[in-house]
Amino acid sequence: MTREQLQTAFADSFAEDGSGCIAADALSKAEAELQTLFPASFVAFAKNVGAIFTPSLLDLVTGGESEIAPPGASFDVQNFFTAEEIVETTRTYHEGGMDSWFIAIASDSMGNVFGFRQHTESRRLDDAALMVFDHDFCKTDVEADSF
Repeated sequence: MTREQLQTAFADSFAEDGSGCIAADALSKAEAELQTLFPASFVAFAKNVGAIFTPSLLDLVTGGESEIAPPGASFDVQNFFTAEEIVETTRTYHEGGMDSWFIAIASDSMGNVFGFRQHTESRRLDDAALMVFDHDFCKTDVEADSF
């Protein structure tokens, strides 16, 4: 399964709605404003799937009606941001104590944000570790080895 097929299958399975695909020029503008390059894996997702809303993932993390969370369950991804929201949210969370190298691309149902380490080298990475900033504890951890 290709990256794009996997991303489309994710959206087909979990997206309630979306604001549509994110245009390449909007992503480039966000990268310039935040002085970063998003990994190619995220760029493909943003262009092919977009800023989707995935509230049903919460039941997978919490165990739904059974309220028994599966082993290894962690944060739920609920809102993938538009390019403009990436910039706005990142800057807002930086002001609130999030590390200045963290670039937010999505949030969970409780206001924690997912994102990547700022990448300032001239060559775009193919993929990068997905991180989560927990605003309750003001700490950042790796959520997954790749997007």
